[in-house]
This record gives sequence, structure tokens and C-alpha cells, in this order.
Amino acid sequence: MAVGRSSEFDTLTPWHRRHILRTAGCLRLKVPVAAVRLILPSIVPPFLAEYPDIRVEVTAQESLVDILAQRFDAGSRPFRPRVSTHLCSRV
Repeated sequence: MAVGRSSEFDTLTPWHRRHILRTAGCLRLKVPVAAVRLILPSIVPPFLAEYPDIRVEVTAQESLVDILAQRFDAGSRPFRPRVSTHLCSRV
């Protein structure tokens, strides 16, 4: 049901409002293993409290994958600083 004007929305019952504005589904994340311990515990619980109808599916692995081909919604890569050959010297 598309609601075009706020006056139409105001006439809806609370049940209809909840279901029109409901955000639901599955969020598939691909993250490094360390993120599961270090980052996700502070992010996922508040997110799920705000959006209880969303299920979060986390795949933790270090390998680089094509997140689109594997149908992930979002992903991150482990940070690996590159060593510049300009900073190295032979001893």
C-alpha cells in the first residue's frame, strides 16, 4: 500500500502503520574473523534492537571473495598495511 499524503497515513490504524514502515529481511555480511570479536559485538545488538525484524547473517573469513557474486549485502577486508620498497634498504 503506497501512502501519498501524510493525512492518509494519519488515518491508518497502529497495526497498519507498523506494517507499512516495517523493515525486515536478512542482512548478509562478510567480515574478517577479528571483526566478529572486536567490532560486531558493539554494532549488531543495538542494530537488532532498532530493527527486530531483520536477521543478520555473518560469514567470517580472511580470504578475499567477490561479495556481489556470493550475494553478500556488505563486506569488509582485513587491513594489511603495504610495505613500501622505498622504505627498505639492504644491510
